[in-house]
Amino acid sequence: MGNNTKWKTLSTKIIPRILKASLSAIVLYFLLFYIPTLLMSSFIPSEYEPLIDTFAAMTIFFAFAGQLASGTIFQYAIGATRALAFISLFIQALSSGITGSFEGISIFIDLRVFFAMLISVELLEFGKNLFETINFLSEKVESSQLPIMKH
Repeated sequence: MGNNTKWKTLSTKIIPRILKASLSAIVLYFLLFYIPTLLMSSFIPSEYEPLIDTFAAMTIFFAFAGQLASGTIFQYAIGATRALAFISLFIQALSSGITGSFEGISIFIDLRVFFAMLISVELLEFGKNLFETINFLSEKVESSQLPIMKH
């Protein structure tokens, strides 16, 4: 009987998280993969498609994992990992620029400043997740050490 009630309690906590995480992943899939592919597939240069697909896949994965781990210490670990993964992706994309040729006019757009700003934001996100982890742990310690007052 004890295992059955533990299973019911666990399933009532886990199933809504899985459904919410799956729903957010499906919405992000349509927003980041399906709709842009239908609308802008001819505008995106072929050499940048893998980078855009990697960005979308990482966003969907970390949104799913973060939603699944919400309310736990793993939420902050996933957030810090997400920040490091996006920093590495943006560093990889930092060396590239957009080149194009339209009716005999060659255009080059340098995106280094934009990617440097994105890397800075992700560094701040990484630091924020570390501080939130420390705060989460200190709140758990404080709540477990408080004496229980009986009335």
